[in-house]
Amino acid sequence: MEARLDSLPDDAFRDMMSSRIFAEPIGWRSVSTNPKPNSLMDHEPQTSNPAAMIEFARDFPFFKLIGLEILAMKPGWSKTRIRWRHDLTQPAGIMHGGIIAALIDTGIAHALTATEMFQELFAAGGSIVSVDLRVKYLRPVSEGAITCESKIPRLGRHIIHGESIVANDEGKEVARGDSIYMAIGADQLKQRNGEAQPGG
Repeated sequence: MEARLDSLPDDAFRDMMSSRIFAEPIGWRSVSTNPKPNSLMDHEPQTSNPAAMIEFARDFPFFKLIGLEILAMKPGWSKTRIRWRHDLTQPAGIMHGGIIAALIDTGIAHALTATEMFQELFAAGGSIVSVDLRVKYLRPVSEGAITCESKIPRLGRHIIHGESIVANDEGKEVARGDSIYMAIGADQLKQRNGEAQPGG
């Protein structure tokens, strides 16, 4: 059964949006200083296998909520899709810009998490954080599906740049997005979590 925004009880919707799954794609570590027990992030897949990550994404609560699909991914590239639904629109009946932004953010994140650089960073206890996300809206979406192709044109040691192009069923561009990420080492994460040793 399809989960819809307009069918969720208020408490369920608040719990979903406060769980931080919107901000953290598959494979990212939660760096909250006070994580919730039994957090959804506790069940993240410990794998660099794209097929396994795509399978995991099929049951990921936020993706199911808005109907976001991970169609394909490989190191430095991904293809994602979302279909127009009435409950994903703004008052004028066109797809909400935040939904398109979520598609772009998710696409870039999956292109990045499949890279060897990210897997090595993650294995060493590090992670990445989003520094900037920009979206240019080119056409309204009032029906059909939109597909997002994302790539990582620059994969530096500390700064990572991602780009996306979103097109409709006719192949016309509806949006473009780009994002900047910063690699965070294990020591920095410990400091953020208050785990740094005195004098360290």
